[in-house]
Amino acid sequence: MRSKEEAIKEFLLEVTENFYESIHTVARKYGLETDYAFILAIGAYGEPTEEGINKLIVSMGCDVDSDEEFNTLIDASENIYDNNSESPNEGTIEWWINNYGNGSVN
Repeated sequence: MRSKEEAIKEFLLEVTENFYESIHTVARKYGLETDYAFILAIGAYGEPTEEGINKLIVSMGCDVDSDEEFNTLIDASENIYDNNSESPNEGTIEWWINNYGNGSVN
């Protein structure tokens, strides 16, 4: 049986691949294959609501004029992700809060 962490990694990989393909399909539809678009998507996944609405929120979307601007946005996003995705070392206060706390220091 795989761990929750492995399941989350596999989930994110599959969602990323599907998201990537979806963007390319829509770009081809509008003839924008060679343009740059930056989309940062965040959201919650879970059971659908009564209305069947997904809980995905697109927090930022923009177009840029050059690969330099595009790469700057990608690098900044990766840096933010890397800084926030590292697990705290076992035994630290952050580790105890993440593993046994309720999000509160109390």
